[in-house]
Amino acid sequence: MPIPGADRNERILLRSLIDHLPDVVYVKDLQHRFVAANKAAAQLLGEESPENLIGKTDSDYFPKEMAEVYHGDERRLFETGCPLSSKEETGVDSRGEPFTYMVTKTPIYDLSGAIVGLAGIGRDLSEIQQQKRLVELEREQLQTVIDNIPDPIYFKDTNSRYLNGNKAFYRRRNANCIEEVVGKSDFDFYEPDAAQTRFDDEAAMFRDKRSITKEEHDRDFEGNPLVIRSTKTPILDPQTNEPVGMVGISRDITELRKAHDELKRKNERLVRQKRELAEALSLLQQTQTQLVHSEKMASLGVLTAGIAHEINNPINFVYAGVNSMSKDFEDVKAVVAQLQQLSQAKDPAAAIAALQRKREEVCFDEAFEALEETLSHIKLGATRITEIVAGLSKFSRLGKEDWLPTNLHEDIESVLVLLKNKYKTHVTIHRDFTPELPAIVCIPGKLNQAFMNLIANAVDAIEARGDKGTIRIVTRAQQETVSIRIADDGIGMSETISEKVFDPFFTTKGIGKGTGLGLSITYSIVQDHRGSLEVESAPGKGSAFTITLPIEQEQHRPRMGASQTKA
Repeated sequence: MPIPGADRNERILLRSLIDHLPDVVYVKDLQHRFVAANKAAAQLLGEESPENLIGKTDSDYFPKEMAEVYHGDERRLFETGCPLSSKEETGVDSRGEPFTYMVTKTPIYDLSGAIVGLAGIGRDLSEIQQQKRLVELEREQLQTVIDNIPDPIYFKDTNSRYLNGNKAFYRRRNANCIEEVVGKSDFDFYEPDAAQTRFDDEAAMFRDKRSITKEEHDRDFEGNPLVIRSTKTPILDPQTNEPVGMVGISRDITELRKAHDELKRKNERLVRQKRELAEALSLLQQTQTQLVHSEKMASLGVLTAGIAHEINNPINFVYAGVNSMSKDFEDVKAVVAQLQQLSQAKDPAAAIAALQRKREEVCFDEAFEALEETLSHIKLGATRITEIVAGLSKFSRLGKEDWLPTNLHEDIESVLVLLKNKYKTHVTIHRDFTPELPAIVCIPGKLNQAFMNLIANAVDAIEARGDKGTIRIVTRAQQETVSIRIADDGIGMSETISEKVFDPFFTTKGIGKGTGLGLSITYSIVQDHRGSLEVESAPGKGSAFTITLPIEQEQHRPRMGASQTKA
């Protein structure tokens, strides 16, 4: 037995369900009039309630042309009985907003099977269409960006067939559009070996699921050869993590490769030049050492006569003293011989008288006194010879490269001893030495040559003036350095000459009187000692050279190859 009111309740539930559907639901009769509708339909057509739609048609809400299209579809449905399935209908709603609905219309039959109307359902596609338009816009924007990238970008399937690509890509394949490339593979564009290599590389990429980057050879759309760096990356299915395709990008590195090759060639040239420079430097250092040695030998050659004279005088004095002593010793020897026989004499008184006569005969007292005086002179001569030899010994240490503490005053004195014959008649040496000047770490032989060159040049400058003069040697000590100033009152130099005075082979002396290496070598020696050499000069007022040297040398080594910039 039916429950009283059950049909009514079902209708209420059904009506409530339909009214709350977001889709448009309506029923029309054969005259296209609304018989029933839900709230979504009323809202679309601008009515406050579905009841307001009853009896009205699309012509009451849409433009004539649009309403006629809707009614035409419905007439065909009534005539054929075929449902209208998933058709997009567009229009403007009551608010003037455009809409797109996916509409399905189904015929309604009575109990006799005759069509008495239709039921329609419309789903709003506006948001979906908006999303679709946004997706399409993003796709167009992305395609525009990709197309304007100068590097070819392309997509392939797992069989290495092209699926898509940008403008740079299909132009590289001499195509007018991407459709001319889609479905093809590298075998359609490259020689078989090159295509097979690409295919094998991509097969390994798919197998390993890892990107690859390598250099490849290609040609531009004009057929010019290119060197490209290709990066190929597999595209993996997010669910299965299996490759579904790949994306590749190729960058033209032809110019970069040319630059790299050119840089490589330049580096090779630089390596060769460096090796050649090293050999040249080694030869230059050898030549420099020879020049320094030659300059010293030249200095020694100039000094030979003077040194020989200086040594010859005391040697002659010693030799003459020895001859004189030999004669006096013979006289003394005769007296000593008789004196030794005195103890054996039978007549001591007669023997003493004979001894006295012999003493007077040979002038024993005078000879004995002469022996003592001659010995004193020989000692003075020997001392002078010792001084000269000691000075020469100090100066001759050029070949020794040992860094040693040295007393500069002693070194300067040794140089003055060697040069004495050069200056003793017309040059006065004035010493202004700082007491207890600290010993400095240096190569003594080289530094002595520097002093020799500066003092010898000062003597030459005074001689060039044609008069007697004075050389003043001043030493001073600072906190970490010492300075040696050698000043003369010779002819002096102009500013132009002062600027060139340290240049190799520059000299103002006549031919055969100077090599032009003395001051250059002196400058180099001072630089090797991490010191400085400065010159002050003026024509007619003499010159002054000041050497400043550090007291200590780092690790007792010179800074070889230091720049020889003039002071």
